[in-house]
Amino acid sequence: MKFTLGGGAVVLRLEEKEASLLLSVADTGRGIHPEDQPHVFDRFFQTNRPEAPAEGGTGIGLALVSEFARLMAGKVWLESKLDEGSVFFFEWPKKKVQEQQSPNVSPVVEEEHLVSFPVSFSREKSNVVKPLILLVEDNPDMRDYIRLVLEDRYELAMAENGEEALKFLTGNGASPCEPSLIVSDLMMPVMDGFQLVEALKSDPRYHQIPIIILTARADVRDKLRALRTGVDDYLLKPFEEEELQVRIENLLQRYQARTAFIAAMVEEATPNEPSDPDDFNLQLSGFDKELTHGEAGWLEKLEALVRQEVQNDLLSVDWLAAELYISERQLRRRLKSLTGLSPSQYIREVRLQEPPLLEDRQAATPADAAWAVSFRDPKHFSQLFRERFGKLPSSYIL
Repeated sequence: MKFTLGGGAVVLRLEEKEASLLLSVADTGRGIHPEDQPHVFDRFFQTNRPEAPAEGGTGIGLALVSEFARLMAGKVWLESKLDEGSVFFFEWPKKKVQEQQSPNVSPVVEEEHLVSFPVSFSREKSNVVKPLILLVEDNPDMRDYIRLVLEDRYELAMAENGEEALKFLTGNGASPCEPSLIVSDLMMPVMDGFQLVEALKSDPRYHQIPIIILTARADVRDKLRALRTGVDDYLLKPFEEEELQVRIENLLQRYQARTAFIAAMVEEATPNEPSDPDDFNLQLSGFDKELTHGEAGWLEKLEALVRQEVQNDLLSVDWLAAELYISERQLRRRLKSLTGLSPSQYIREVRLQEPPLLEDRQAATPADAAWAVSFRDPKHFSQLFRERFGKLPSSYIL
């Protein structure tokens, strides 16, 4: 329906053959380019043709059709002519099954419960205080799935695009609400994930909120662009539930550690001030702005230095402080206030994030990936990797 203009037609046909059933779906839409046709059943395939309009979606539907066809010992294929339309075929074996139903038992029709997820929400339904996560995702099925994965441990608010997410943060005329973490897709209408991240990171009210990009876009250029914009983590669809949960938990712990560190420094700087909550919030806000003013360049320099020396066995906290011309204590305080990590934790984080050879499947073994970032004990590397990302490095290779 999405690819057929008004006045066109979509025709379904079911044909019974001697040993199989053949279902066809034909449309009079714009058709599929010959270069794209071999890939339409690939998971998360999206055309890169410049003339193709943005249609949304995730590229998952036809891949699922193909998998179901295989499970049913059938097959699926297409015929398409550009600017004329497409026909999709699904053929599966025919099996006759005798109907067995007791005459005394009436069929049970289960009521379907539809649940909507508005951007607004209420925390008054439960006495348990859970971290609030803002999920920005335009695909309703994906939103439902992520909600099921996270709802036991977190409070969730939903937004269909970046514009709705910003309205939620500002309150849109009501009381604003700040989430503990944001999970966002990249490909969305109205305002996409890149635009949302840029808006958040340029706003002093929200630039410290951790952000996880959860997307089907596997291009390394998209990942690097997102990370340079300030994204804290980048996870590809399809994802493992445990991996998403672990990454969220790690970022929340880091965010809480950073907030506690800044609060302690504010209290240390003003020991004789009255502990009025409003005054404290003003102090914290001012202190935070002082720390983060001009710090983006310093963090970029630090990251470039650590990545440059990631294979250097001599990379350590004292070496890093000397290279930056500051004391170890200054390095610790500055890095902890900006990232929630100690210098040694930061070095380890960069080393764990560094090996793209895992995602690109360039490493033959997990040991190769470990040695590439100066981990001399592959078992220890695998253990740290699992704790950080929720999956073993071998899962990228096998």
